[in-house]
Amino acid sequence: IWSHLFCVTDDISDDTKVEVDRFASQFALYRGIAEAVTQVVISLFLGSWSDKHGNKLPLLLPLLGYNIQACLNIMFSYLPDLPPEYLLISSIPVGLSGGFAAMVLSAFSYISSVSTMEHRSYRIAIMEAMWFLGNPIGTLVGARLYKDLGFHGVYIASAALNFCAFMYGLFFIRDKKMKIDNLSTCCTDMFNVSAVNDTFRTVFKKRDGSRRKWILLLIGGVCLRIGSLFGPHNCMFLFVRYMFQWNEQQYSLLATLEGVSHVVGGIIMTVVCIRILQLSDPLVGVLSSVGLIVANIVVASAPKDPDYSWVMYLSLVLQMFALMATIISRSMLSKMVPQEELGKIFTFVACGETSMPILASALYSTIFINTEKDFPGAFSLLSLGLNTLIAINFLYFFILIRRNPEVLMFNAKEKKESNVL
Repeated sequence: IWSHLFCVTDDISDDTKVEVDRFASQFALYRGIAEAVTQVVISLFLGSWSDKHGNKLPLLLPLLGYNIQACLNIMFSYLPDLPPEYLLISSIPVGLSGGFAAMVLSAFSYISSVSTMEHRSYRIAIMEAMWFLGNPIGTLVGARLYKDLGFHGVYIASAALNFCAFMYGLFFIRDKKMKIDNLSTCCTDMFNVSAVNDTFRTVFKKRDGSRRKWILLLIGGVCLRIGSLFGPHNCMFLFVRYMFQWNEQQYSLLATLEGVSHVVGGIIMTVVCIRILQLSDPLVGVLSSVGLIVANIVVASAPKDPDYSWVMYLSLVLQMFALMATIISRSMLSKMVPQEELGKIFTFVACGETSMPILASALYSTIFINTEKDFPGAFSLLSLGLNTLIAINFLYFFILIRRNPEVLMFNAKEKKESNVL
């Protein structure tokens, strides 16, 4: 689509960069939609299916889908003149296998099924931290592979890692619930519409007092955080390249440091604020959200000058406790519903986590495309708004629990787990 001269020279005008950025943002948006729509539908069925037949198959299917996607991308990388729309074909196996939504649903369900109530929060926190850390590490390694080996090396490495993950899950993950005795019954259960209806009924049914409202507020808080987390991904690299003339390696380093800082911040928050100071869950959520709000203001107000690129590292320090926002929300949510409803509730949450990046990417991409020349940091104001709503949500629960500490205790069995960890 773009002239070969533009692709091989560094002497590109700002107007040309804006046009390329606009196309890249739009393409990333379309690809996200292609992958996510089917993921939401498939995960609604997989959630109920896993309650009967176990979590191992829903965990392996997405790995197989991502592996097929990587293999298709390897093939496409050897066809440089192929129209970019053909890359959307590689999104089909990811969507049909459940993709990210199925991975989230099955991973959290599996951890819950093999851990005790005492250790479950620790394991969920560790899993979410490693999950979060994997993306920046992959970005850093991928940038180096791209520099040395081009797209071929990146996609070959991706296929190899997905294959290793699939084989590890196939041979080493033990799931006592896994039961596939009758293939026809198994397939029938996979597409049981009544089970999907039951999931929605569980989420929206009337409950004692204001418990239904509290559950919906916490689900909304998780979705808003996912939106503010993944929404800027499509335009953040375009932002730092336009503002500070960064290359792929510089951005990869930033992404890696972001992941590391979030994990370190999560550990500090867990040990100091929760274990030592014994702060309440909502208060920890408020503290993590305030850091995000300040970081968004810093990024939005950054000047277009390479000498001011340090503000990106300052924002990392300010939002180092951001990982706790989703962990706290999941923990509070698990304490508001009975044990037998957790699977359906987290299925709905997984669908929201998959849907939000679509909506957020559309909003962020639209804002960045239309403001790149005049106000490149405008997209960060959207993050500011979302994170402000999250902070208000946590503040509401903080005041509520100060008045009634029993809010997060569904029954006497769960009273010992009034903190997230």
